[in-house]
Amino acid sequence: MLGNAKLSTTLREIHPKIINTFKDSYIFDFLNLSEPHNESDLQKGLIKEMKNFILELGRDFLFVGQEYKVQVGNSDFYIDLLFYHRALQCLVAFELKADKFKSEHLVQINF
Repeated sequence: MLGNAKLSTTLREIHPKIINTFKDSYIFDFLNLSEPHNESDLQKGLIKEMKNFILELGRDFLFVGQEYKVQVGNSDFYIDLLFYHRALQCLVAFELKADKFKSEHLVQINF
């Protein structure tokens, strides 16, 4: 339990935006773990889900965020999935599409 009340004063002074970084509890229903389950099952489930996706991408990818907000001028845009590639030392944006390719998809990605 890493609630805001347990954050040290020093940590709050060094990183003022740390408040609400950690929740008091998390829900992991997406893992479909049987009841009861132990810490090892929970850890394996969490790693497996993230590990499978990142392994599909390839080596050196680190997950940054989803629906990552980018502001250009006075407009907000959202990147579906944002990763950092350690070897290339750059951000890699993924725009997810579930339908057939359309030319406007390319325009959106090039932007």
